[in-house]
Amino acid sequence: MNMSDRRTPLVDLLIVMAIASLQTVLTHDVLAQEFETPPVLSARDLVDPGLLSGPHHRVDDKVTNDGAMNHFLIRSDYGEFEAPSEEMLEIRVREVRALTRLAEISRSEVFATTLKSSAMAPATAVTNVVTDPVGTAKAIPASVGRAFRGFFYKGRKLAHKVEEGIEKRHEESKKEETDRTTAEGNGEGLSAREVAKESEKAAKSFFGYNSAMRELARKLQIDPYTSNELVRKELDRLAAAAFVAGLSFRAVVPSVSVVSYAEEVSDLVYSTPPGELEQRNNKALKEMGVKKAVRLDFFENRAFTPSFDTALTEGLKRMGSTSGRELVVELALGIESKLEARYFVRMTWILADYRRAGVPLSQLLLVSNDEGGYLIAGVTEAGKLVVPVAVDYLTWLPGMEHRGPLYDFAERELHIAGRISPRAKRELSQRGWRIKTRVFERAEPQ
Repeated sequence: MNMSDRRTPLVDLLIVMAIASLQTVLTHDVLAQEFETPPVLSARDLVDPGLLSGPHHRVDDKVTNDGAMNHFLIRSDYGEFEAPSEEMLEIRVREVRALTRLAEISRSEVFATTLKSSAMAPATAVTNVVTDPVGTAKAIPASVGRAFRGFFYKGRKLAHKVEEGIEKRHEESKKEETDRTTAEGNGEGLSAREVAKESEKAAKSFFGYNSAMRELARKLQIDPYTSNELVRKELDRLAAAAFVAGLSFRAVVPSVSVVSYAEEVSDLVYSTPPGELEQRNNKALKEMGVKKAVRLDFFENRAFTPSFDTALTEGLKRMGSTSGRELVVELALGIESKLEARYFVRMTWILADYRRAGVPLSQLLLVSNDEGGYLIAGVTEAGKLVVPVAVDYLTWLPGMEHRGPLYDFAERELHIAGRISPRAKRELSQRGWRIKTRVFERAEPQ
């Protein structure tokens, strides 16, 4: 299983707690003594029919819900893939289609010749699926139990408390690099000139390969930094072959029709090398008031790929002059997996879309609860609280009945990415919450 998709303690506290402050958040009067059991749903009732089957895959109709997220099982020619949300279902189905296209490219005459004469000739993961589907079937599935208990993230303490340690670590890293280069220049290994020459050669190779990979990903309409290891292996192999042979995917990859799905990697991610993306995002975050130490630590967090870095930065930029945006980046330092990062970005974009709809948010804030967790929320100029909830189907669960710090706001709205059960909507409405559903379309900028 891909490490970035594994269940971590913070996942449990990020999404296990995204409704118990509805344990600490909602009301002091227990208006209901009975709660809902998360339902079993039908995939046919939830998503576009075009996602449910194709020449190389089908999706089980039975969908389990954990109180917040819907879990799907995709059976494909390349193995079984678990999708722990409606968004991930659309992404994984698109990747199944991409794997088929990648296999076709591998068999094309121009690539077959290049691969045969290169070190990349051994059979690939896609090819192996034909003879060993079971061996690859369980390599990628991402399943996270998202039994919500509140809206609070229990992540790292706010970053300003650890800035000194972060900057010290970076200074030590720079010194080690300088000492190593000096030693090499003194005859201990390669000379400084040789080191520079080799570095330049490696950089050119990386940039050429990375450009080919992004070009191929654009054609397939998938994230070039996907957590799907099987897709990444094929992207890597074919991009490397194209770079070595000087080939362009514009000539060998036919256009693919774009299906509706919840996350699209922006043209910016496709067209910009990762180093330039980081520089661009770093500049934007600096202008928002994010401190240097926080920015350094944020870009080192492997849970945030270049796609997620850019998505979060763009979401915050689209909030205009909203104050408190730096707090969101500080909170992101505690994210431990790509699955958490995806959820985190979705929360931010719900607020960005709210502001873009014509109702300015004057500030973002982090509300803390008694257990030390933090909740991202937006406040309008009129003092209304807007709470983003990036779930598929919210049900009424234990803990959602208690009062918490959000009740300090007289006017409160829950903006839910997906749907809410009739029971949960009734209970929350009785407690003074205004509910809006289906507010979120995409996790990343288009």
